[in-house]
Amino acid sequence: MPCSAHPFSVKAHEYAGLVYVRIRGDFDRAVVDQVQFAVDGFSDGPVRRLVFDLSGVTFLDGKALAAILHSDHRGRRDGFDVVVVRPPALAGRVFTLTRAADQLNVVDHPWELNALADTIRFAGLASGAIPDCVRCRIGPAAWEGGDIVESPVMLVSAQEGPICRGCATRPEQIELGEALLWHLRRAHPHGDPRIGELEGALAELRDAEAT
Repeated sequence: MPCSAHPFSVKAHEYAGLVYVRIRGDFDRAVVDQVQFAVDGFSDGPVRRLVFDLSGVTFLDGKALAAILHSDHRGRRDGFDVVVVRPPALAGRVFTLTRAADQLNVVDHPWELNALADTIRFAGLASGAIPDCVRCRIGPAAWEGGDIVESPVMLVSAQEGPICRGCATRPEQIELGEALLWHLRRAHPHGDPRIGELEGALAELRDAEAT
């Protein structure tokens, strides 16, 4: 049975061939099938990249690592990338002991290797040039980032072009929130009230996406 002190959860979403699997709590042999089910839920469509986010994992055993390695092997065979967001040091000891990180594409945050940015990204704005949204043709494709990101910036969909915040889909909103959270944590390593607020907002978005 999963440890009650570290409740397990797995949530996944897919957008434009990117499958993002977020795992929390104890990831061990008791829950490997749940993770595999979440991954296989998108097997009917073409997958370009599979991301395992282990940043919230509190324990990882050999069986769980074997499942990730199996997905990596499948990706090499079938032509899609597998990216692993590194677990905390204590939970990730199995990575060190087995040297699995030498084989896997492991990052500290998915944005480091643009694991999500090929779907939607921030882009700088030329002075005075704010393009209209390519979706609604009305809204300005700009966002004021304040002290979180360089301001102002533009939201760009890789498939379409500049979009306004109102036209961003829920998966895109989640990706943007992840990027902002990363910027906040990097800028305020000792904490910031906005981090908790953004984490709560992202949790609501993910729950809504999962239903």
